[in-house]
Amino acid sequence: MAIVEVSLLYGYSLYKFPPEMSCSEVSDGDSAILRGVIEVTGRRSFVLRDPSGTIVVLSEGTFERGAPVVVRGRVFERSGTKFLNAEKTTLLKQNEFQPLSLRTLAESPWEYCGSGVEICGGVSRTSSNWFYLESGGFEILVLLSDPPVTGTQVRVSGFVFYDSNNMRYKMRAQDVGLVA
Repeated sequence: MAIVEVSLLYGYSLYKFPPEMSCSEVSDGDSAILRGVIEVTGRRSFVLRDPSGTIVVLSEGTFERGAPVVVRGRVFERSGTKFLNAEKTTLLKQNEFQPLSLRTLAESPWEYCGSGVEICGGVSRTSSNWFYLESGGFEILVLLSDPPVTGTQVRVSGFVFYDSNNMRYKMRAQDVGLVA
């Protein structure tokens, strides 16, 4: 009798407190917590990307592409595609950003997908809701609703994500400050 109780308790604890996993680790029937950035958005779903791959998340709410999130739910597969039926989706707010050179980011951007990073560089081109940050011959497109003036030196804190529409890595800025 005690063995049955322990087994049931263990099963309940996995359901209530699932492990944090990557998109490539989860399989049909798993309860899991996934962390990554939103790559594509839909009416009741979004595609979550982490360094290992992607998964379609079925979730209520409106989320922006490039937003970092943590999602808890149960995984199922249909026709070779993995889905996560989200019980809870939380937008991440990062207080600490890892200082990084643009060169380091350019050499292995997949390692920083979903991570908070801080990069310094010059503003090379701008539009109404984005700008290019450039340093040492490397550049990244930064999404920001009110970009700084071309030619200024800035420090950008934000989250790196992969935009599958343009097939390139981008950064969603959380904070931009001038560098003296």
